Amino acid sequence: MLYEEGTASIVGNVGFGGLSRGGLFGGGGSLSGTQQSLAALKVAPPEKRMIIPVRNPLGKFVIGFIVFSWLISNQLLLQVFALGLIVWRLFTVYRWNREQWPKLLGDWQQKWYCSQCGTTFNP
Repeated sequence: MLYEEGTASIVGNVGFGGLSRGGLFGGGGSLSGTQQSLAALKVAPPEKRMIIPVRNPLGKFVIGFIVFSWLISNQLLLQVFALGLIVWRLFTVYRWNREQWPKLLGDWQQKWYCSQCGTTFNP
């Protein structure tokens, strides 16, 4: 209940504009995301791992490297290395989601939260 009440989805549009020597300028875009209270973040359920780790800067770099080496490079050794990284990532994510995540979710489902002291525990 604490997790559900402390988590909200955010969707919106942004715009900007101004005046410079060259004339008027402007732009805009859209945004989306999730907002969580600290208490909701603390009691959040474990997440399954994703093949493409979009929240991790190192993961973004590795994905960019793989795409670059696979699509642009003509180096066979680089392409084989990139393919090996892809296979390794698929295997490790699949294994973790199949073996580790169910255990963590089961533990999470048994936990209680004390709003007085702010700790989570198994009764």
